[in-house]
Amino acid sequence: MYVDNFEYELNVNENGEILLWFKMNGELHSIGITEKDAKAFVHLFKMRNMTK
Repeated sequence: MYVDNFEYELNVNENGEILLWFKMNGELHSIGITEKDAKAFVHLFKMRNMTK
């Protein structure tokens, strides 16, 4: 998988998500990250740092 382009918007939409856009194989895709998702990512990074 190769990401050609990555963009984000620092606005929270009506669903409480920050939208992320990325282009793969010339096709534009988007995902929404919620506060709950972001906290889970922080937890994963902290756990990874503890195993180093």
